[in-house]
This record gives sequence, C-alpha cells and structure tokens, in this order.
Amino acid sequence: MSRIPESIIDQIQQAADLVESVSAHVPLKRAGRYFKGLCPFHQEKTPSFHVDPVKHFYHCFGCGAGGTIFTWVMKQEGVTFPEAVRKLAERAGIRVPDDDFRGDDPGAGEREAIQAVNRWAMERFEEFLRQEVGNPAKTYLKGRGVEGVTAARFHLGYAPPAGGLVKVAERDRVALEDLQKAGLVGRREEGDSRLFEMFRGRVIFPILDAREQVVGFGGRTLGDAEPKYLNTAQNAVFQKGKLLYALPWARKGLGTRRQALVVEGYMDCLMAHQFGIDWTVATLGTALTEDHARILGRQVDRVVLLFDPDAAGVRAALRSLTVFARVGVELRIAMLPGDLDPCEFLTAEGRDRFQAVLDAAEGVVAFRLRMAQGVGEWDATEGRSRVVRELVDWAAASPDAIRREMILKEIAERSGLSEAFVRQEAERGAGRSSSSVRFSEEARRGSARPAHREKGEKVQRDLLRLLLEPSFANRVAAELLPDDFKGGRFEPLGAACLRGASEGAPAPSSLAAHAENEEEAKAWAEVLAVDVNIEDQEACERWIADSLRWIREERKRKSLAESRPRFQKGDPTDPALDEALRNHLELIRKDA
Repeated sequence: MSRIPESIIDQIQQAADLVESVSAHVPLKRAGRYFKGLCPFHQEKTPSFHVDPVKHFYHCFGCGAGGTIFTWVMKQEGVTFPEAVRKLAERAGIRVPDDDFRGDDPGAGEREAIQAVNRWAMERFEEFLRQEVGNPAKTYLKGRGVEGVTAARFHLGYAPPAGGLVKVAERDRVALEDLQKAGLVGRREEGDSRLFEMFRGRVIFPILDAREQVVGFGGRTLGDAEPKYLNTAQNAVFQKGKLLYALPWARKGLGTRRQALVVEGYMDCLMAHQFGIDWTVATLGTALTEDHARILGRQVDRVVLLFDPDAAGVRAALRSLTVFARVGVELRIAMLPGDLDPCEFLTAEGRDRFQAVLDAAEGVVAFRLRMAQGVGEWDATEGRSRVVRELVDWAAASPDAIRREMILKEIAERSGLSEAFVRQEAERGAGRSSSSVRFSEEARRGSARPAHREKGEKVQRDLLRLLLEPSFANRVAAELLPDDFKGGRFEPLGAACLRGASEGAPAPSSLAAHAENEEEAKAWAEVLAVDVNIEDQEACERWIADSLRWIREERKRKSLAESRPRFQKGDPTDPALDEALRNHLELIRKDA
C-alpha cells in the first residue's frame, strides 16, 4: 500500500472528475445515474462501459475492466499508483508533501536533484541548438527530414564540440557535483580535477520517464567519435532496461489504439511520430526487458516490433518473444523490405506504405518458422526440434491458458506436426520453460468446475459489497473469516473490508482508490457495481442468509478436501490423523 495518507487520496478522488477524464478518450452518454459508452479496452458494438460519478468508479460489463480515477490514469498514462496520485493532485491544485511520496526512501532526495539538473541541462541543450553554434546539428536534422516543430516537441538539443555546459552551470550556480551525479560531466582519471562534458559534439535526445521527468539523454555524434550513439550512464534515475524513449508523447496514441509500435532508434521513433504514428516508442540501445513489457502491458493489448531486416534485427526480435509472453501481451513482428531503416523508409516511401508493413506484421509462430525456413534451420531434424522446443517453451511462458492452447494448435498447424505430438513436447518441455508453467489437464479442458468457481466468486463479490454498507457491515463481518476469500482474486479485498468493518464500514470509494494494480482495481469495480437496495429489508436478509450459507458449505468442502488424503493414506494410530478428523467434524457441527 502507498504511504500517502488516506485523507489526501480521498480528497484527490473527490476533486477529480472521472467522467471528464474518461470522456477525453471515450464518448459518454448519460443513462440514469451512470454514463455509458463503448469500452476502450475491447471491441464492441453495444455500449457496456459504465462510469459511476457518485461512487467514483468505471466498469465494463463486457470484458470486466474497471477501477477508479487512479486506475484510469495508471492505465492511460502508464504510471504507478503514487505517480497517478501525484499527477491528479497537481491537476486539482492539491498540495501533497514530498515526504508522503518519499516515505522512508533515503534515495528520493538524490533522485530529485538529478532530475532537476537534467531539466536544466535539457533547456541549455535546446538553447545551444537554437544558437549559431547549433548549425551543424540543425543541418543534420534537416537532412534526416526532422521538421522544426518535431525538434521542438521532443526538446531536441545540441552539445557543442568545445563544450559549454560547465561554463553555463557556473553562471547559473548549478553545482558541478550534481552535473557529475547526473552523468553530464566526468573525469578522465581518478583524482583528475579537470571535468569533461560527456555529450560534446552530439545531437541531444532528452529521455523522459512516465512522469515526464527528464531522467537522462541520448547523444548522436556528428563526427567520427565512437560510439555513434551515447546514453547517460546508469544512475539513480536512469536505468535503460526500465525506460522507453518517447513514452510520454505516445501515451495518448497507446491508450486510443491499445497497440504499441516498438522501434530501435531515436530517429526512427521521432519520424514515426512526425508522420502521425503516435503510438511509437523506442528502446535505448538495449534488448527489450520484462520491465519494458510490463510498462507497455499496462496500456496496450498488442505490441508490434519493427526491427531492421538484418541478422541483428532478427536476433533482437527472437530475444523479445518470451519477455512479452510472460506479460500476456500479443506480440507481432514486422520487417521492412530492403535496406532502409524506419526513418529512411518513411521519408522515402511515405506513411501509407509504412502502415502496410505494420498491417502485415506476423505472429510469433509464423515469424519464427519463416526465419527457420529462410536460413535452412528447418531442413534438418535437429533444427526442427530446436525450433519447436523454442516455440512450446515460449507458449508455456504465457499466463493465459486459452492463449497457450491457441498457440499450441498454431504450432501444430504451421509446422505440419500432429497436435498430440506438440502437446507431448509441451508437457516434456515444462521443466525447460523459464516460467515453469505446466500444461495440466485443467489448462487443457478449462476449470474442472467452472460453475462452482463462478458461484463462489459471485458470493464473495456480494458479501464484499454488503461489508461496505454500514447497515450490514458488522453483522456480515462477524460471520466471515479472512480464509473465506483466500486463494481467489478477491482475497486482498476481503482482508481490507474485514479490517474496515471492524472500524465501521469504510467509504467504498476510499478502499477502491487504494488499488495499486490493475487486477485489484478491476475486482473493486466489480464489487462496487453490485446494487444494494437497503430499503428492501426482506430481500437483503435473504441475500445475506443465502450468501453466508454458501460460505459455510464451502468451508466444509475445503476441510474435507484437505483431510481426505490423510484419511485415505494415514496410519489409524497417528495422533495427527485423529486431530484432523476431530477438526473436520467440529467444523461440520459448528456450521450445522
């Protein structure tokens, strides 16, 4: 949970207008006390997406997506819960002390100092680009087709070959120690008193995080210096494996299309945005990581990778397979024809031909098999075995059982192998998979008792809603145990509601506002969507009685299931077995 006080969170939630925020992305119409529209999280023709301005939550009755204003900002802008709180507080003009965000974090002060000096440096680099000393950089950018408005939008800058940042820092009374911590200057040798500027002679690409804080820079040399591209060294705020270039500018496009285009270079990314493909981000000269996948997975359902059509590009695409599978995002791979990179292709061929390449992006199985056939890997038995093992291990990494089933069928269809053989290989390869996911009978057939599970979730959802009503909270809480919600997606909600009931039923929106991940927010939205007519006392009494009766029966079923193996295999003289039997019978008598 966040360290931010609940009173502050409640104040922000009351001040924020959820309907207004959602309406910026989804056309809404009033329908009674709700506002309705087409769900932005899945394709539909009949509106099933509801926004409740009174309870401060949204919920889709089609796909189940839901949450509060904080969840909405987290999903649309790709930020964490504390970052969403900070953004909404700033928009509402509510002051939240920095200490509330820092908590006990001893490194918060250093990070803020680095971000401040980075913001200052970005503005100075922009000034250098506008001045006469920036003419070489302006010539380069014009030659690549970058328009002035694009350069200004992305805060492009220039670091002169002779330097100049240190001199301006002294003028502006910026501590050289802070410049060094930010990786803007360095010393050639230990103990050397002279500082040199890291990015001199380079076009500067500022790198902003999801909070739009300047966390580092990329620099492209205009001379023969190596490397051609140089990034800020890893520090307290700059970690390449957790950052994507242009993410703040791509946020709206990502939210609207629910799709991301990932390219390799800064210039490729800039040019895509210039041509209106505003759902594009780029890696920072590193392989895609699970952190990258998670960042995108919070905002999109599909990721298209566009890498160079050379050996390095193919290897980069293949390395990305499992990373995205674990997050549950659909992955497709596109390759440009010829030797042009995305920036060159866009300027030479235009947006329509570029979009056609993206539309033709292949799924993982088709791409991997085509690559194997293209290099002769598929011709030999050993090569085929390796490719199939690679693909089934990739399938095993997916947390979605249905998606795994579909992938296995596609592997069989495209490879010409029997589905039974592919399944057998999947079973055998579960130990090889980095996710250690096994293809169990349950995964093949679906849940053995889907109706029972659905009934259990409905009962838990209803009881949680009743726990939020002051008229029923204490009475219902007295009959429940935390274990009654254990193992399901409502477990954290059950614990929160039972704690809250002991102190008097909390405001529903207050509890839901503290959901710090998408699944929890979705569960809260389902609970808040349950209508309670407290005026119909008789119906409420029946509702409570039926729900609690199911809970008592479920306790008996769980107890018997846990005890049965011991009854069947145990030693009749074992005291532990005798105790298990007594506990089971006591539970039955208690709930009778």
